[in-house]
Amino acid sequence: TVLHHPSKKVIKDAVAGALSPEGNAMELFEIGLVDDMEDLQATLLVTVTPTLASSGQTVGTICIGQDITKLKDLEARKASIMAMLSHELKSPLHGITGLSSSLLDDSEIPLSVKKPLSMMQNCAKRLLDMVSNIMDASVLVHDRKMRMSKDKVQLQTIVEEVITLCQQAT
Repeated sequence: TVLHHPSKKVIKDAVAGALSPEGNAMELFEIGLVDDMEDLQATLLVTVTPTLASSGQTVGTICIGQDITKLKDLEARKASIMAMLSHELKSPLHGITGLSSSLLDDSEIPLSVKKPLSMMQNCAKRLLDMVSNIMDASVLVHDRKMRMSKDKVQLQTIVEEVITLCQQAT
């Protein structure tokens, strides 16, 4: 089993950091292992913690590794499924919004048909937003780097649509 070249530097830097005079904090990192003989790869999550003498001086390190290969594989599969699901949901929703928009622009369509078309278009747009929000939340959970933003909401329009949907349902 051989360490990936970048992993050697990560380990060296983490241990050096833990052994440094100010290195009294735990280091957490991932390393990749390769077994060329059996064509296997593994990912380890490694924790390096300094060992302190009674004087408070760092005298060594404790390294603990956990095999997270299966977890990494699951994350990759989840990302693939999320991308496929997003595409499969967005494509028909874009079609619905495009067709309803074209019909709404047609002057020959009566107003009694335009109101339900408008509701259909708004519902499809909300579903598109929901799919995007789910994808964004997935990225947020995975990367923990994404910033959330607040958008203004037209509450009166939403309430009117809900009332109209309820009236049509009865």
